[in-house]
Amino acid sequence: MLIFIKYIIYYNTYIHSYSKNFLIKIGILRNMANIKSSKKRVLKSIQQKKNNTSYRTMIKTFIKKVKKTILDNNKTQSLIAFHKMQSIVDKQAHKGLIHKNKAARIKSRIYAKINNMI
Repeated sequence: MLIFIKYIIYYNTYIHSYSKNFLIKIGILRNMANIKSSKKRVLKSIQQKKNNTSYRTMIKTFIKKVKKTILDNNKTQSLIAFHKMQSIVDKQAHKGLIHKNKAARIKSRIYAKINNMI
């Protein structure tokens, strides 16, 4: 949890003190609001951005696992990895992280590659 108090960042009990210009430069701090709810919203958006990037990388790693099993020419392992990847992609599409058409496109392209395996 990140808390901004006079430009001191408390993160997992480590205290880092930075200047305002440096925090603006690296993109952590924009023009910090004075309203309490706006400050909370900034903290919440930072946390959501962190979660979204984590979920996106998770999707990419599962796609890479499926493609790796396809290159190994192992159809049963590819199908098992595909079903795991399919559920994760569908969940994230339902939550709105990726568009539902993109999820369908990813799944159809990978499944076509699996069907073309000998």
